[in-house]
Amino acid sequence: MMFQRDPKSGNTRNYRVTKPDQPKRSGMGDKLRQWWQAKNADVPAVEVERDDDEVEVSETPAAGWMTALTWGMALLCLLIVALAVLNMHDFQTRVETGVASKFETLGAKRVTSQQVLLHSGVRWGSDLVAIDREAAARGIEKLPWVRHAEVRTQLPNKVTFLVQEYLPYALLLGDGKMMIVDANGHVFKRAELGEAGDLPVLTGFSTTLYREAHLQVAGEAPSGEQRRLRDVLRLIQAHATSPLSERFPLSEVHRDTVLGTTLVSAKDGAEIRLGKNLEADPLRAFALIGRVLDQAEKAGEWLRYALLDDELRPERIVVRTEKVSAKSALAGGAGAVPLPKEPTRSAKGAEGDDKDELNDD
Repeated sequence: MMFQRDPKSGNTRNYRVTKPDQPKRSGMGDKLRQWWQAKNADVPAVEVERDDDEVEVSETPAAGWMTALTWGMALLCLLIVALAVLNMHDFQTRVETGVASKFETLGAKRVTSQQVLLHSGVRWGSDLVAIDREAAARGIEKLPWVRHAEVRTQLPNKVTFLVQEYLPYALLLGDGKMMIVDANGHVFKRAELGEAGDLPVLTGFSTTLYREAHLQVAGEAPSGEQRRLRDVLRLIQAHATSPLSERFPLSEVHRDTVLGTTLVSAKDGAEIRLGKNLEADPLRAFALIGRVLDQAEKAGEWLRYALLDDELRPERIVVRTEKVSAKSALAGGAGAVPLPKEPTRSAKGAEGDDKDELNDD
């Protein structure tokens, strides 16, 4: 072994030097090679033609496995998504079975479904068996417009709210407040803008009447204020079904504990006091009002006031009228005034007002 330094690069390299005059010894490997060549000397050599221009490149085993794994994962994901979509409804039904997840409100017109659900206290996911339906109904009835409520549950997940609302029938004015009253005398709500409409106004009552009146204990007698209010409402109901409703529409009904009930016309502001006796007999009262209106129409006068029940002389009717000019009549001003057919004139006002008496036949 000899070493020599390269003068250009400065690196040292080693090389073996064989003496030419020394013969090379043949080893075991050379003997085996010679034997193999002698054995295959008679076999013709096979020449393999190689085309250097076309070289076939095959993928390695690692690249093939990666491709197969990618496609396998994609197919597995598609399978999972398909199973989820096909079983979504069944899965959701199993999850929601026995809990509140579907809500329905029936009968509500003035209150919204959101208000009903909020006051019921029932929440999404509540156990259907654990829902206190009575407490939920009482909570809904705290809404001013709700008269009665009922809560029903249905498997697998449905809660139904049945709502009965108050029907406004009249307005009660007292203590500086305008309240809404139904036909049964329940003062249930303070009137707001757009809720009054053309309902008759009741005066002479106190607003201490409360909307929970329909929740009284069975057998408990109503108060005197409640009885008087119901009597006036029955009078209004009888007036609405009588022929007098068009000739003498009501704008106000005043109840006085001493003088009785007074009706005010929405047509011309005429006032007719029924007193204490006739307010309990609306058919007789309306018949007398019709007679007074007939007499006023014939006389061409406008009724300002009429007293149908004089406690001192119950058999007479006292009226006060004014003359109606042709101009005001054509303009649709004052209407016809009820006047007795053959009145006994008792007095005249300073401005031409007539106060007449009519015996009640």
